[in-house]
Amino acid sequence: MVIQNAAFMELVGLESDLARRMTDAERAMVPTPYPLSLGVRKFFSSGSSPISALTAFFNKIHSWYPILSLRLRDKLFNIGDLPKSASERCLYLILVAIGSLAQYDSLHAALRERPDAPLMEEALLLLPTVLLESGPTALQCLIFLSTYYLCLVKPCQAHDYILIASMRAQNLLKSASLNPEDQELIRRALWVTLLIEIELAIQLDLASSGIWTLDNEIPLPSWSQHVDEVLPSPFSTPVDTPGRPFSSPQSPSQLLSYFLAEIAMRRMLQRCTTSTRILPSGKQIFARVISTELELQLEQWHSHLPEYLRFDRYCISECNINPQLLFLRTQYYAYRASILWPAVHQVMVEREQYDTTLLSFCLEFYRSYNHFVLSAVACIPQCLPNTWTLYARYDDHFL
Repeated sequence: MVIQNAAFMELVGLESDLARRMTDAERAMVPTPYPLSLGVRKFFSSGSSPISALTAFFNKIHSWYPILSLRLRDKLFNIGDLPKSASERCLYLILVAIGSLAQYDSLHAALRERPDAPLMEEALLLLPTVLLESGPTALQCLIFLSTYYLCLVKPCQAHDYILIASMRAQNLLKSASLNPEDQELIRRALWVTLLIEIELAIQLDLASSGIWTLDNEIPLPSWSQHVDEVLPSPFSTPVDTPGRPFSSPQSPSQLLSYFLAEIAMRRMLQRCTTSTRILPSGKQIFARVISTELELQLEQWHSHLPEYLRFDRYCISECNINPQLLFLRTQYYAYRASILWPAVHQVMVEREQYDTTLLSFCLEFYRSYNHFVLSAVACIPQCLPNTWTLYARYDDHFL
């Protein structure tokens, strides 16, 4: 019974007085909470495999959803074995699984090999225990489970997990007992759940958590020493050193700048993209005034981007070196085309009787749509979590 109780406490990430008093011999008799599968043991038998996968995760995935602290990043790179806590072990397995997919040059090649499969099978075994926990780590598990399914282009499964994460984050943020680090981590997690949930809802008629109603109540992410600065600790050593494969492509301030730019874009897209007005007869027509105002807001958004993110609107070649820059440019032209689309639609409906002054707006629509297509095609290989979004917009956003 002593050993069974200790194993349970270890599984849920707690250490009881009883467990602390156990002898080494008794500890050796404690069974592993979940024996590792052959596939996972094989993956971790090569010391470089998890490190390479984590490197790919932080280089190619985390920059889209920067909700992990740099302290945790260093800890993950420096652990010699799987974490003991259920939520930390689950998170570690999920991140390595996503990173193992991100290592491939194409999603098609990754899906053919499926290096992630045994890792995710192991992570999902821990999910029932993780769902009983309520801290930031358990919340991050749910968000990155959603991200994992986004990488696999499975939007419905991604929505299932982001919906749970959304409700969990909303409840956590209402807690008055959070320390500053946990509060900032949960705030960022809440914004990520909003971005993912609202993005999926554009193309799919799925249930909503109501998170958008909190848009004006959630403080924006901000620089935090607890989250964005690596502090000396017994378990952490710098990972950007010779011999280490990891080298962060972006600074914390750059990651935060992109995050804020994406939130601002989502707010514009959510609040209004329809440049139409309804006549007394009930007929819906293109509204030039609304279109001009929406385009002005879009240009103001672009002009306020930091230099690091201010993309060239007319030349795509400079954007190819930075996936975040490329994705923002793609969204910019998707938004601009959606503003101008009603003019094209009106000309198509009215046929020979259309207002000829609409032709200039139609021309601008096709120019914007052309820029969008070029950006989207260049974006798909570099933006793994946004694969579904890009394909869905490309196929039917204006149809």
